[in-house]
Formats: sequence, structure tokens, C-alpha cells
Amino acid sequence: MLTPKRPIFFNFKTFKKELVKLPLRHQIAFNAACCERIIPNYNAFSRVTNSGDPSVPRKALDAVWHFLEGEPMDAVKYHQLREEIYSLPLDDIESLIDIDSDECQNLFLYGVDAVLDAICQTLEACFDPNIKSFFMPVDKAREIVEFFVESLDEDFPDNIDSVYPNLEILDRDKMDILDKHPLSIREVAKENEDLQRLQETPILDREILEWLRTSFDNDGKSNINLG
Repeated sequence: MLTPKRPIFFNFKTFKKELVKLPLRHQIAFNAACCERIIPNYNAFSRVTNSGDPSVPRKALDAVWHFLEGEPMDAVKYHQLREEIYSLPLDDIESLIDIDSDECQNLFLYGVDAVLDAICQTLEACFDPNIKSFFMPVDKAREIVEFFVESLDEDFPDNIDSVYPNLEILDRDKMDILDKHPLSIREVAKENEDLQRLQETPILDREILEWLRTSFDNDGKSNINLG
């Protein structure tokens, strides 16, 4: 059980050591919960650009939960879901985003790719018996928060790079701002809560799976409050 005095956003090694101790199905459930926190970013992109199809990543993520409930993930289903995700129109994404701010455009660009990649890797873990551990979804969940705070949040100074001649001090202060940011604290707290519940639950029954799927209560918005 992890009981840090304060969430440390960039101190990920200890957390991952605990995560890999879990059975693979528990790891899949944990990472699927991470995907639930970031999938609203794709929904926001689709709404703003009037493109894409939110039902596609939603269908794939639902298939992960169904797998955890006992449904088989055969080759036909896996490849079909994966193909549907990678067939989404992303090549011309920049021309679809009619937003003045470059930071907003970059956030959408990164967020869309991150969501789809995270779901695909979680889907792959349901199908490939050789996978022992994986971290992309939880990595993406944190990276999206980091990108958002650095790019758009008023708590992060626009000129932070120019006022720090020493790169080491700059990195330390960036990390300190991110570590104390409410979005970072919330994300890490939820990860720790989910990990603890999974550590205490040897069998993944419907109750724990439903809790993992729905317990991030943010009015349908993502971990950076998009939706």
C-alpha cells in the first residue's frame, strides 16, 4: 500500500513497482480506469471539430471491461476493434481544429493520440498472453495533465523558460509547480486509490470493476476537465 505524505507527480518508479506486482488482469483493470479519465478528451475533440467518432474508442474500451467480466477476446474481435480505432481520421487533424491558440491545438493533437494509443494498448493486453505488464495508459494520463498545466494553465508562467538560466533549477521548479497543481494531485490520488483497491481485491468481481469504471466522478469530463 502506498501512503505518501503528498502525491509526487514525477516519482513514478515506486508506484510502477507496486503496479507490476498485481496480476495482469488487475493491471488491465487499473489501466482501463486510466483510459476512462482521458477518453472525454477525444469526445471534446470530436465535438469541437465535428469529426471522428466517439463511439469507436468507447466501444473498444467497453470491450476491455467485458473481457474483465469474462468475455473472451479472440483475434477477430481484437483486430476489428484495433482497426476501427486506427481508421479514425487523424491524418488531417490540424486542419480540423479551428482554434486560435496554438497551445489549444497542440493539446487537442496530443490528447487525441494519447487516448487512442492508451486504449489500443489496454486492448492488446486483453489479447496477448505474453504481455506481463504495461504502463502506457497511466503514463498518458499523467502526461496529459503535465501538457495541460504547462501549455494552458495560468498557474504556469508563460516565460518560465526565460527566467531560469539554470536548466536544473528550471526543471526542479517546473516539477514543483506541477506537483502542487490541483489536477496533478487529483490524478495521482485517484491512481493511488485504484491501486490500493486492487491490492485489497484478489478477485475482480463486477462490483470492483464497476467501481473502477465509474468512480472518477467529474461530470463526464476528463482529468483535465474537458468533455
